[in-house]
Amino acid sequence: MRHIARAGSRSRLVHALAMLSLLTVVSGCTFLPSITVGIDGIGSGGNLAQSRYTLKSAVAGVDETDLHFLEYSAHIDAALAKRGMLPATAREPATVEIAVNYGTSRQQRTVTTPFRNDDFFRPPRQCLRRNDQGTCTEWVRRHRDPFRDPFHSPRYTVVTSYRTFITLEARAIDSNDSQPALWATRARTSVATPDIRATLPLLLVAASDYIGTNTGREVTVVLRADDPALQQATLAPGPAGS
Repeated sequence: MRHIARAGSRSRLVHALAMLSLLTVVSGCTFLPSITVGIDGIGSGGNLAQSRYTLKSAVAGVDETDLHFLEYSAHIDAALAKRGMLPATAREPATVEIAVNYGTSRQQRTVTTPFRNDDFFRPPRQCLRRNDQGTCTEWVRRHRDPFRDPFHSPRYTVVTSYRTFITLEARAIDSNDSQPALWATRARTSVATPDIRATLPLLLVAASDYIGTNTGREVTVVLRADDPALQQATLAPGPAGS
């Protein structure tokens, strides 16, 4: 049986919010960290309320007793609870089995930045002293290398990001593999950290309103550090326990 571990969950979400600072490029101004999540949902769009479910790992080499899977399951439970779904119990067995797949992959791209020799474009002389009226009374000549190319080769920077995703696919317990799934929801993002434990809870917070729905296309959700949904998520269940 899963139990509530609010303190542990709060520390994980605080850590996740801290990792958001790695996702934001700041150019002399102060911005709240944010993360952009793409969400794609497909399915019948039926009523999920009060339906009982069980989680099954679809990650290669990971079963339902894996500690990481148990930790992520707690966040999945919180997201499904927002849609009215309930985990199965001994008295009320599951009617839906939800296959959970997640992972992260390293991506690299090259960013080209034009470089200009600013020294070449500065005025040839600079004012050294001014009088009370602001008129320059003494000038100093700048030294410029006449043989220096004013335009240098562009700078090439390799940017590394990590594409992280989670997919939930629901099937009726009594169905077989030849029958279509009831619904499937996928959330993905690209972040600057490979720490999937920091990113996965944020994906689930962003996707929670779309689980079991048909979005028609991939929709974009931007989470900011002051988003109320993130504050509420600090009270999500902790890792599974017995």
